[in-house]
Amino acid sequence: MGQLRLPTLVISDSIKSHLPPGGGPPDNADMDARVQKLENLAEKTGEKLTAIETRLTKIETRADYFATRADVSEAKTSIILWVVGSAFLTQVLPALPGLVKGVAAVWLGR
Repeated sequence: MGQLRLPTLVISDSIKSHLPPGGGPPDNADMDARVQKLENLAEKTGEKLTAIETRLTKIETRADYFATRADVSEAKTSIILWVVGSAFLTQVLPALPGLVKGVAAVWLGR
């Protein structure tokens, strides 16, 4: 394959008359300042990207310890069962000695 040839930019005299004098085609008068601004912006963007990557790494590390929906659901079920069981036992335990005596009396025939 041959080399790719780019078209040559031709600026007509009528367009040139509207451009400020100096600089190269097409109007490169402040190109160095513009390139410097872009380089500074690229440097700042790289620094911000590095900071974002660092924070993302920290978040990903912590994510291993986050609770899943299944974990939360299991914990919720366990708490509900514990509360219901506690409420039930607080009602049954005071009556348990009398219940045991009654069952023993029936079973032993007294």
